[in-house]
Amino acid sequence: MNPEFGNRLKQYLYQGIIPETSEQIIAEIRHCVTEWEPRVNLVDVVDVSTTDDHEDNTIHLEIRYTIPELSDE
Repeated sequence: MNPEFGNRLKQYLYQGIIPETSEQIIAEIRHCVTEWEPRVNLVDVVDVSTTDDHEDNTIHLEIRYTIPELSDE
């Protein structure tokens, strides 16, 4: 019931995947995880896409985080 909950990833849906877009998507994911998931510590968000992926207009990300209560990454 919080109107501010969520993210703005939908705005990137029809944009080409270029380095600037990739950086913006990563920044949005970092913001959302930090803002809305207090149970985890965000370690990193990494673009693991290949050149072929960008030609297909897709992005592959790896989100690394720790759960303090479990002490595992």
